[in-house]
Amino acid sequence: MTAVCCAVVAVEMVPPEMHSMVSSVIWLFYSTGYMLLPLIAWATRDWRLTALYTSAPMAILFIYFWFMPESPRWLITHGQKPKADKIIRKIAKVNKIEIADGLLSKVNVSEKVVEMHQSGNVFQLLHSPYLLKKFLAVLIVWAANSAVYYGLSYSAGMFITDNVYLGFFFSGLVEVPAYLIIWPVMQNFGRRWPTLIAMIIAGAFCCSMAVIPDDIQWFSVLLAMLAKLSVAASFTVVYEIAAETAPTTLRFLCISFCMMVGSCSAMITPHLVSLSYYNENLPLIIFGVLSLVGGVAVLYLPETLNENLPETIEEAEVFGKDYKWYSWKLKKTPDDRVTKADYLDVTDKQENLPLGIDL
Repeated sequence: MTAVCCAVVAVEMVPPEMHSMVSSVIWLFYSTGYMLLPLIAWATRDWRLTALYTSAPMAILFIYFWFMPESPRWLITHGQKPKADKIIRKIAKVNKIEIADGLLSKVNVSEKVVEMHQSGNVFQLLHSPYLLKKFLAVLIVWAANSAVYYGLSYSAGMFITDNVYLGFFFSGLVEVPAYLIIWPVMQNFGRRWPTLIAMIIAGAFCCSMAVIPDDIQWFSVLLAMLAKLSVAASFTVVYEIAAETAPTTLRFLCISFCMMVGSCSAMITPHLVSLSYYNENLPLIIFGVLSLVGGVAVLYLPETLNENLPETIEEAEVFGKDYKWYSWKLKKTPDDRVTKADYLDVTDKQENLPLGIDL
């Protein structure tokens, strides 16, 4: 649940051109916790103490209730403009940005839209074949990434080193360069093709490990590390794609559903790893095929680089419809992207809030 909120707030609180940076920084902190886990487990050698030491810091999150602001985008679309105005002005003050008085008074959100946001559910996607296709594509990519990512993580003691603690640590360490690399790649080349290439590379390396002779184990370890690097990079982008293609009405629900499917995929992963009892190369081949399938599914999604987030289902139905599977990123910059929302009635010229919320 914490990861869902983090992913949603991250894209709603910053302008589109900063999504890549924010996402990568979040995942860098994740990799830090990933590397700390085996060190704590090695130091305690007791699962109860490990669970205690890794869970206790979560209590700090309770103070977020007083310090973490609500998403102004969410507040505006739920008819709570006074609260949104207060938060926006506070953020503008910190960033030393001046905004006009009564800026949000120019925005009229219809009661129909507010009601839609308050009663939104994932099943509304069933009424639109295009939205359903995008959602299913995201689910396939997410499930494939989850299976390969956790499969390589759980197998760290098999493919990297016999020491499970050291193997798990190095499996997390290799993610640091993955997030540093994918940051500028996402920013300059979009989401679709970097994800496709990363998943194909991960799949190719997994399949290649299955045919590496035992006498050159160092090469197998290298491929395992590169495969983990690639799938970690693609997983970073998957979060971005899911958040940027879903409308604000359903963004939280869509990402929650994707994470649920990903968790189910992760639960199956240990059983896939156990297939090595019959054939040690079988899990690698399965992970390789899953990664390739997930990469192909990305081609059915639109590019979201520097695009404003769709607010309603109607906007999401139009968003990316002109994209073909072979399309490259739109040559757009933050200055020339379209900022039109059908449900907003703005009487004066368009102005941008300091959060990337376009009026």
